[in-house]
Amino acid sequence: MKRRLIASIGLALLVAVGITSKASAAATGALPKLPSFKLQMEVKSGTRLAPGLTFIDPHQLTQDLIGGPEIVDDQGRVVWYHPLPQGVSASNFQVQTYEGEPVLTWWQGTTGNPAFGAVAPGIGQGEDVIMNSSYKIIAVIKTDDGIKPDSHEFQLTPDGNALVSGYNLVPGVNLTSVGGPANGTVVDSVVREIDVKTGKVLLDWSALAHVPITDSHALPVFGASPWDFFHVNSVSETPDGNLLISSRHMWALYEVNPQTGAIVSTIGGKESNYTFAPGAAFAWQHDPRFVSDDEISVFDNEEGLPYGRVLPYSRALWLHLDRANHTVSVTREIRQPSDQIESGSQGSVQTLSGGRALVGWGAVGTFAEYNRAGNILREGTLPEAGTTQLPNGMTVPNNWQTYRVFKERWKGTPAARPVLSVARKGGGWSVSAAWNGGTGIARWKVLAGPERSALTAVKVKSWKGLITTFGVKDSTARFMQVVAIAEDGRTLASSKVLALGKG
Repeated sequence: MKRRLIASIGLALLVAVGITSKASAAATGALPKLPSFKLQMEVKSGTRLAPGLTFIDPHQLTQDLIGGPEIVDDQGRVVWYHPLPQGVSASNFQVQTYEGEPVLTWWQGTTGNPAFGAVAPGIGQGEDVIMNSSYKIIAVIKTDDGIKPDSHEFQLTPDGNALVSGYNLVPGVNLTSVGGPANGTVVDSVVREIDVKTGKVLLDWSALAHVPITDSHALPVFGASPWDFFHVNSVSETPDGNLLISSRHMWALYEVNPQTGAIVSTIGGKESNYTFAPGAAFAWQHDPRFVSDDEISVFDNEEGLPYGRVLPYSRALWLHLDRANHTVSVTREIRQPSDQIESGSQGSVQTLSGGRALVGWGAVGTFAEYNRAGNILREGTLPEAGTTQLPNGMTVPNNWQTYRVFKERWKGTPAARPVLSVARKGGGWSVSAAWNGGTGIARWKVLAGPERSALTAVKVKSWKGLITTFGVKDSTARFMQVVAIAEDGRTLASSKVLALGKG
């Protein structure tokens, strides 16, 4: 699928309840909002995709439009959407496990704090959210010491804690060794482990306290002040219980002892404990994860605005760590499609079943599912939306993008009942049915009749996405209800019975 310019973003589909002089119809509840953009999805014919739904967090560099966490199916149809207030964006939306149950988690907040200077668009300040399968928020992780959870990372641990990233301004740092002032201000990267129930900070790791500023590839040029020397962008647990911390500006991964904060080993960067085989080195990377005891997946951006590029393309990498010989080699590589520009920020890699992989191409605004041979099985494209100017004066694309993208099995059962909206249309009715977040719906069945207690099936319509709209020709109906039906014929849920009025 070519990356296409969409000249204007389509407005959200608005399905209103119609009112005429002769008839009226009252909705049982407001229809859910749809995203203000259309996700284009192309699936290659005859392909077998990994099971599950796709989780994205559409946002833009400028926050003048409404975004929020979103679940879509393999055809790009919306299953669940949670619009956030204007100026608030979401990041890192995925399925995790909390207290033995699957939950939805994401970060939400704002970016662009002037205190962080020119690096502000890459730094978020907000809170981390945990939501159960009924779409009820059950926990919110905040901090009250000025170092708020950042948009880059939110990982739940098996013991009920949260690994989060944050940023902190540190004045009075001598930067002459890197060409800066003797009394400069540094943006320090912070990694924290927080008890979800109590909010207690169990680990407070500072990059400035453990990593020399001279190791940075993002020198304080372009008048950058304060200086973001490290830029943490992922944290996860290693197979042996350490933490894997990714520094975008160091081009390095750090294995850190969570009890002492000491760096156990450095993978990449200027002081690597490993030698890299040809083609294995990464730069400006995102989202490294251990996929086995000796293999790491990583999104290798190879470009870091405004510092320039290394390779002329971004790529997904799987790297083998030879612990005995301290070497790193490539086991698998997926290069960015040739018709895309380099991904200067964001990006993710997820290893799926059957050798498949899901790669989010970050700032480019596309993602794709690949087979073991590296062929595209499914590609999603978020629309473009012109350009915007960063605080440092650079003009960059302002397309819709998703920080990471995940594919997971998910079963959602909303606490609220399905919603039915009806309006007169000709001699019949225009019917809209929705159940925001209800999974496994194959079709909608419409029941109608002259009495509330005497409803019969008058229409069956395949589920077409978050809001399914269709016509019903029964002009004599005075009451109506919709029922969500699974593929095997089971009733999943039903709306309230709607009184249609006289017409």
